[in-house]
Amino acid sequence: AITAAPAVLPHLDHSVFLGSGGTPALASGSMAVDASGNVYLASTVAASASSPVHVQVQKLDANGNVLFTVNVGGSGNDTVQSLQLDPSGNIVIAGFTSSTDFPIVSNNAVQPTAPGLANGGPSGFIAKLDPNGTLTASTYLGGDSSAVTNVNALAVDSAGGIYVTGFTADASFHTTGNAIQKTFAGGGYDCFISKLSNDLTLWEWSTFLVPAGGIACNAIALDGSNNVYVTGFTVTDGFATANAWQKHDQGAAGASNAFAAAVNSAGNNLLFFSYLGGSAQEPEGMGDSGAAIAV
Repeated sequence: AITAAPAVLPHLDHSVFLGSGGTPALASGSMAVDASGNVYLASTVAASASSPVHVQVQKLDANGNVLFTVNVGGSGNDTVQSLQLDPSGNIVIAGFTSSTDFPIVSNNAVQPTAPGLANGGPSGFIAKLDPNGTLTASTYLGGDSSAVTNVNALAVDSAGGIYVTGFTADASFHTTGNAIQKTFAGGGYDCFISKLSNDLTLWEWSTFLVPAGGIACNAIALDGSNNVYVTGFTVTDGFATANAWQKHDQGAAGASNAFAAAVNSAGNNLLFFSYLGGSAQEPEGMGDSGAAIAV
């Protein structure tokens, strides 16, 4: 359900349910609102309990009326993690997919194929739809092997540049010459941050975050100078910068610590990296993890 209310919250303005009795799985992935009050929602849905999940993008007007519903994906499982609007009102979504036939609009995409999906995966994806819901650009995002890549979050700058983060276990994940960390460090998985052109045909820059594995990014934000801020979790110590709030991973053995980090707008300088968390392991054994970040 989507619920809207005035900023002061004196009363409920309206609320609407999405989906139907014939849709057994409808999980919200991300939402955005434009200047006119239109609501954009990206969800992961399934037609039946036994069918693959796919991405559904919906636009609602300010009164909660559905203007369009568009499905995006292939014949495998497609999961959306993030939705943002670009300066022109285009809808940008990102997530991960096991579909070898995920719809790629142009062979000029930064990664028009995902060779590893035939033997494993999933691979990350990014897709862009125009304000009417037509798919205009898309790309896989990962390496050439069958190892996992998940795009967990995206941000868009004022010029339309698209930034994504997540984690990968693929040593062949693409990085650029000016990267902070060019090579996969192992440890099972590694956080990446990448900037792509608005049409998804150009790597502006792409880097791993630190020279060790065991780190995953869950969220991303930009400041006014397009410096990039990320948060997530790590089981690796030793990468805090001199200006860190917390210089060491204090998690219990085998447990994760949250972290926050910032990278400059060119993707070639780590501005800070700080651990965030306590020494106790959580009851469910998960440790600490950063789930969202704002600047």
